[in-house]
Amino acid sequence: MSSSPQPSCPRCQRTLELSDIRFPLFQCPHCATKLQLSLRRLPLALAVTVVVSLLLSHMIGLKAYAAILWIPIFWLCLKFVPGLLVSAELKVYADVPPKVRGVIKRNLLLFLSFWFGLTLVGIVHAYVLGWGAFLLASKGDVWEITELWSLPLGLVNPAFRLSPEKSFVADLGILVANCYFNALALTLIFKFVHRMLQRNRVTQLSIGGNRVGDDDDDDL
Repeated sequence: MSSSPQPSCPRCQRTLELSDIRFPLFQCPHCATKLQLSLRRLPLALAVTVVVSLLLSHMIGLKAYAAILWIPIFWLCLKFVPGLLVSAELKVYADVPPKVRGVIKRNLLLFLSFWFGLTLVGIVHAYVLGWGAFLLASKGDVWEITELWSLPLGLVNPAFRLSPEKSFVADLGILVANCYFNALALTLIFKFVHRMLQRNRVTQLSIGGNRVGDDDDDDL
């Protein structure tokens, strides 16, 4: 991997030291221009790193019970995948009002948050408690953990059931697929409850306003 070019200020074009760069805002030590890091390509680079690490895990036949070994594999990919962290760009900071997200973007962000959160909880729960149940020779607890995170697709097709004997990549794919549908259900439930609370709040404010008007009439 080739070394990254030395960063420079977009305003004065003078070279910056890495110690001068701060996240997310900092000032150029030469011209005092306020600069910020633009990490537009960072999410794509992280996604590529995850894919590469999973491919390596699949090639070496990493089993689900040894999933902890995926962490050093991912860290090595994070260090050596070209253009991951060096793709950050510098731009002059423009103090503009933040953009208001639309309804679709807010709902998508909510769904992705549920999806990522459930997947992370599922990995930690299945691995930590699964190993604990295995060491305690509690096969029933292992079965309950695998059945819990095999829903809902495991009810439709037995191939979507988690198993410690499957590869780490296969179990992770099953977990992500199940968490997708669970996150979708949680998003719909959250939006429904939020809509009902908003409707009740509006009704309560309307009643309160009428009472204020009645009190004013009585005073007159």
